[in-house]
Amino acid sequence: INQLFGGSPIAPIVSAFDHQHPVTKDMASVRSQIIVPFSRTVSLASAMPQGAEGTSLATTFNTAWAYKGSSNKVPAKPTASETKGSLSVAVAVEAPPSLFQKDAPSDRKARLVVFGGSSLLGNQAVAMFNNQDFVVNAVRWLADEEKRISIAPKEEESSMLRLDKGAMGTIWWSLLLLCFGTLGLGAAVIWRRRRAA
Repeated sequence: INQLFGGSPIAPIVSAFDHQHPVTKDMASVRSQIIVPFSRTVSLASAMPQGAEGTSLATTFNTAWAYKGSSNKVPAKPTASETKGSLSVAVAVEAPPSLFQKDAPSDRKARLVVFGGSSLLGNQAVAMFNNQDFVVNAVRWLADEEKRISIAPKEEESSMLRLDKGAMGTIWWSLLLLCFGTLGLGAAVIWRRRRAA
């Protein structure tokens, strides 16, 4: 789908987010989108450790597939050995600290967020769509600052129209032609009415 907008087939646009997890519930409610260039799939284990809870935060469209080749030339259709369908590109896990350290306090939980790739944080990608919101919200959840999770308002950027001398000349002569054409048409109408009277 992102190829319709000039994007790369190996940089999928993701708009399916978990509606209940704190990191993505706001993004799901406003139908946000992120773009994840060169991302790998990330999935949760079928058997999680006792007390651990995992959530797939973001998944691709069902037209995506996990390409196993090494070439930049991606085929138009998946092969039989490649995984097809909605693919997870980010997961979050919450688990009791005792899984990692026996004498850890039990009043809090250990948290982990795994992205399929770090390229969504690159200079070119971080400002695209809602990439920055996604990453910042994940960090806030990890820091136990769920009250600060939000979607930042998009600032409207003012853009100046800059024209070279050739374009300015074309606009200038077009305006002159329009003005003199209107005057000529008005004079012709007046002259015709006077002649008819």
